[in-house]
Amino acid sequence: MSEKVVSSQQFFLDREDTLQKLESIFEEVNNYTENKFVFVIGEAGIGKTSLINKFLTSIEDKDTAILTARGYEEQDLPLFSFIEMMKDFLNTYRNFTRGDLFDTILNLAKLVPSLEPYVTTTQEITKTVRGISNVDKYSIDNSHYVFSNYLSIFQKISKKKTMVFHAEDIQWFDNTSLEILSYIMKKIDKKIMIIISYRTGFITTQKDLDAKEKFDLLFSLNKDNSTLIELDSMPENLYPKFVEGFLGPHRLDSETIHNIYKQTDGNPFFLKSLLRLLKESKVIFFDTDSYWKLDTSLDFPSSYGLADTITKRLRKVYIDLPGSREVLTYASVLGYRFDLDILTSFMKKDKLEVFHLLQDLDQIYSIVKRIGDSTTFVFDHRKTLETIYSGLGSIATDCHRDIAEFLESKFGEQKDPFIISYHYYRAREWDKTLKFLSISAKTSFENYFFVDAIKQYQECFKLIKDNKVSFPQLEYNSLRLGYAKALLGNNSTSECITNLNDLEKTASLTEMERAETKLLLGRCWRYEGSGDAGRKAIESLEESLRIYEKLGNVSKLGEVYSFLATVYDHFGYFEKAVKAFEKSQINFNLANDVRELAKLQRKSGIIYESRRAIEFMKNALDIFEKYSMKIEKARCLNNMGAESFYIGKFDDAQKYLGSSLEIFRSLDSPEVDVPLNNLGLVYQQKREYSKALQFFEDANANVSELFDNIFINMNIANTLKQTGDISKAKQIMIHLEPLVLQYPESVMNDYYCFNRAVIHYELKEYNIAESWLQRFEPNNYKNDKELALAKRYQILSKILDRKGIDSREVNQKSLEVYKTARPQKWFYELDYYPCDIHIWD
Repeated sequence: MSEKVVSSQQFFLDREDTLQKLESIFEEVNNYTENKFVFVIGEAGIGKTSLINKFLTSIEDKDTAILTARGYEEQDLPLFSFIEMMKDFLNTYRNFTRGDLFDTILNLAKLVPSLEPYVTTTQEITKTVRGISNVDKYSIDNSHYVFSNYLSIFQKISKKKTMVFHAEDIQWFDNTSLEILSYIMKKIDKKIMIIISYRTGFITTQKDLDAKEKFDLLFSLNKDNSTLIELDSMPENLYPKFVEGFLGPHRLDSETIHNIYKQTDGNPFFLKSLLRLLKESKVIFFDTDSYWKLDTSLDFPSSYGLADTITKRLRKVYIDLPGSREVLTYASVLGYRFDLDILTSFMKKDKLEVFHLLQDLDQIYSIVKRIGDSTTFVFDHRKTLETIYSGLGSIATDCHRDIAEFLESKFGEQKDPFIISYHYYRAREWDKTLKFLSISAKTSFENYFFVDAIKQYQECFKLIKDNKVSFPQLEYNSLRLGYAKALLGNNSTSECITNLNDLEKTASLTEMERAETKLLLGRCWRYEGSGDAGRKAIESLEESLRIYEKLGNVSKLGEVYSFLATVYDHFGYFEKAVKAFEKSQINFNLANDVRELAKLQRKSGIIYESRRAIEFMKNALDIFEKYSMKIEKARCLNNMGAESFYIGKFDDAQKYLGSSLEIFRSLDSPEVDVPLNNLGLVYQQKREYSKALQFFEDANANVSELFDNIFINMNIANTLKQTGDISKAKQIMIHLEPLVLQYPESVMNDYYCFNRAVIHYELKEYNIAESWLQRFEPNNYKNDKELALAKRYQILSKILDRKGIDSREVNQKSLEVYKTARPQKWFYELDYYPCDIHIWD
């Protein structure tokens, strides 16, 4: 029997119950349209992959879609596992990728350019998604456009077929792949089974430790729908059957099998490797009666573990296949997964010759395996790779250096700085490691993979410290600023502030660097939003402004003035906000930066009266249309709808918001909840409450951020209250209380306590209503404290009336304070408990 025949057989002695459990879980997903998560753990070689592959093979003909994302120890390119998964999907399910699913794949190909060659479409069609330019893939709480597209692909597949997703070897997933896995598990709707395999007992690096923490988190996400399968070693009494399963009929006596068991510790992969060694050493042979027998004239090879067994096998392979030693040596240095093109280019070997050699290693000895129809190969098991690699000793360092230098010479073509830094790190070339790791960190940040950027910047600092790498001050300052941007992008504002304050104190900054540091600090304090954060944000931004004015950098002046306008507005300096907005326009015009100018005009509603703001937005819309900036166009249309709503032009609002919704849906955008919510508000004000509730519920089902979640649910509660279902409205408000308390913005507390008080007032719970009015300080957002007070006095006067207490003084206070409030949009003049509307910019 060839190795190919032996290795293709699947034997599940003592695993039948486990296999049946997987099949039962799949039937629940298939029949009851629910989601199930299965976690399969165990040591190397224990049979995780074999078990899962056996299960996946059993369901292939059951109208399923099967996707697999694999982790690789030596590969840490952000989202690598999911990018490779999509490439496999596009090659495997060619007839599946049509209709709206195809649109989503095109969007994803724009966001992840490495997927574009795999999208079978003309260049003209691909141009339709070029409009996702300048996209903010992360919002402040890490709502990721790439994540949203992957989620949408999963959802759309599961509507046509039952879907099984296998996340294999997550201990070697990059951080972004671990994040997206968590995101998908939280968001998926139905008919998806997720199987996660994790290798235990192998925490040797920070990457492994991070994965262990993430594994524990994933397992705790939904324990009701999660199953843990822990695979143990096989008992000795099953070994005769196992040996027969791997070899076929045999006549090995019990003593021989006991010897085999002692050398393999009940590990299936150890057993398979030892049996291969026995065959190749002719210690067992296939006799004329078609049985495997022991040749008693040959010594049974002693083994000091799996590595020793694999080493002895490899010696035989190296003798049988000339040239295989060199090929496998460099392949092991490249990693578990290696590409024929890179291997042959580096070795300066004939590609066809090496390909045939790898085929022999696959078909005769099962040392490597080819991935599908590609030119990419993997080792039969990571233990094989580890054994080859560990046997290289100090030679490995030279191999890594040779490969790193080769990849560096091709850097313009393959553009993966992390893998170059990885090989230089293994070669102990610290300067080169730092060079390419810093490029990788910067690239990760520019592609919005903030977690990976943070990790890589931290590794840069560790390299400098531990290995005393000489690094020019300017480049070191650039690293620190890049790290700060990554922290801010990941919403780690406290750490970012600490880092920037330290940078100011310890580093000799240029004027440009100091201006950038102050700008970043201003952004941090704006997002921090508590205590004297407003004052600190304004001071930092104004200092940044003074430096950029001195440097005459009109592009940066446009950026700082733009952000200052929003900060002034947020903290109540209205006149300063208008002036900053105007100066931002001037500088963007001087810089001829029409795109940033359009983005500024898109948010003009925070500065100007609605009619004027709409005119600005129409100009911005023309720019977004010209440059095919689809997401910005959708945001602009949403804001135009909001401003039309503010001035009571409901038909215009409905038209703009509908167009915004259509674009967001076509992009599978996580922001789709925003126009949905705003359309709900339009119908609410038109007193079409059933339609309003439909839009609010749809928005709630697609909610992307905590802030949105709270406001959408408050809108649902208000609408229910207006339809008379006050008890249900109360339940929703009570459910929202812990969410409101954890949200830092005072505006949230103010809106909530007012609406909560109104609910209790309607239920004639007057004392509780009065206590809620006093629970939090009135909102001071945009200096609107007077307005907040006026509204509270208004409802308090009505509570006092119901309690038979004279309310004239309180009512008078309400009227007086209202007159001093800053002019507001029309909806603030509604009845005493208007639905407090929050329209996002």
